[in-house]
Amino acid sequence: MPDLPLGQLAVDQGLITAEQRDAALKLQADLRAQDLFMRLGEILARRSLLQLSQVRALLEKQGLALVRCRFCGKQYNARNWSAGRGRCPCGGDLDLAPAEAPLMVAGNAAMAKVDDAAPEKPAPQPGALRGRYFGKYPLLEELGRGAMGLVYKAHDPALGRPIAIKVLIDAGTPEESARRRHQFLQEARSAAKLRHPSIVAVHEVGQSEGQGYFTMDFIDGAPLATLIKEENDSGSPLAFEGSDKPAPHAIEWIRDVALALQHAHQAGLLHCDVKPGTILIDRRNKALLSDFSAARGVRFNTGDPNSKRVLGTLLYMSPEQARGVAKDVGIASDVWACGAVLYVLLTGRRPFGGETAIAIRKAIVTQPAAAPRAVNPRIPRDLEAVVVKCLQKDPKARYATAKELADDLQRSLDGEPVLAPPVSEGVKSPPLWKDRRALLALLLGLTFLGGVGLMKWLMNKAREKKSAYDVDERLK
Repeated sequence: MPDLPLGQLAVDQGLITAEQRDAALKLQADLRAQDLFMRLGEILARRSLLQLSQVRALLEKQGLALVRCRFCGKQYNARNWSAGRGRCPCGGDLDLAPAEAPLMVAGNAAMAKVDDAAPEKPAPQPGALRGRYFGKYPLLEELGRGAMGLVYKAHDPALGRPIAIKVLIDAGTPEESARRRHQFLQEARSAAKLRHPSIVAVHEVGQSEGQGYFTMDFIDGAPLATLIKEENDSGSPLAFEGSDKPAPHAIEWIRDVALALQHAHQAGLLHCDVKPGTILIDRRNKALLSDFSAARGVRFNTGDPNSKRVLGTLLYMSPEQARGVAKDVGIASDVWACGAVLYVLLTGRRPFGGETAIAIRKAIVTQPAAAPRAVNPRIPRDLEAVVVKCLQKDPKARYATAKELADDLQRSLDGEPVLAPPVSEGVKSPPLWKDRRALLALLLGLTFLGGVGLMKWLMNKAREKKSAYDVDERLK
């Protein structure tokens, strides 16, 4: 069995037809003629003929494992893999790729050629969704679900390529359903205005069988949350992955997200929910920002109900979001979230935690985060400075724009000095005038000192009067 080619294994198991295998082999040969290379499993997955899990299962039958460089992130197929065996040409150690990681073995040029090649027939619908349609789109698999809707991978018969489709979950009272439909449509319209290489593009908004939906680019990859396994507070920092220095791609991810936010901000839109779950990492190891369900206008508008909402994920909320002060939420709030995600990448820990939501909220508003280098001494000082500047309690002390953050991250990548001031004690506490308890203590102290000073002044005056009296008596 292991000696059989992957394509033949897929045909024998009924996963694809012989015609689909032959078409993929022909495309592979065409790529080789152009000095490009892509493994057959990648081609079949790229053209939505096989799921990634099916490709991996076939590789296992061949005695192959998907391994990834801990430093540069490049992946390879390795036969008879054992831990600690082999190194990447960049010098990084190799390890098994996470089960959720995209294949990401071929080069960009080869993938572009496969994307441009139209499939011979619509992709099949594997698994439990076989034969199911939503409107004109055959469904392939469920990609995820959230409070607002379900996201499916589907096939676009007109364009002959996979797409993602988000379907609204209608729930609650009629008033609640109306609010959800409004918010869902707002998300689609907001994202549809944006066209940026690091933002998942929205294409079509509509309704089918009474359910609202919109289609968007299918990103062949995985959410950053699945790669860093953020549910584990004691996880290792993804930016290092066993190396003594951070992998450049981890810094590039946040730089690209910051540039995406800059584009959104210039279009008048705040994201308000930047977190590992809304950042997708594609096969090219590039980051894309998704999910604008919490978005609102940059300018606070009392007449707009969206402006009065304070949405987001608590663990990555800025202090102004955690306080629930909608009018204070702005560009700096998205900058904070970028800093929080970068903190997790560099340290393997969230900057703020607690046993309850109230405790987490209080920590975000009043407590400084542990200095990044105190958690992980391998972090370069310039990157620590960038993170600390993002996580300042006072929005005015953070980067003024997302572009400024992106520029500083690029300076760090280029080995140039960053503009963020160096730090030695981690994230600063809020100014005294913003901390009520500190302010009260300061006022009491000033009152006490003032009272002591007044008493001394009165005593000196009394002594002066007594001295003058004694002199007058002697002159008589």
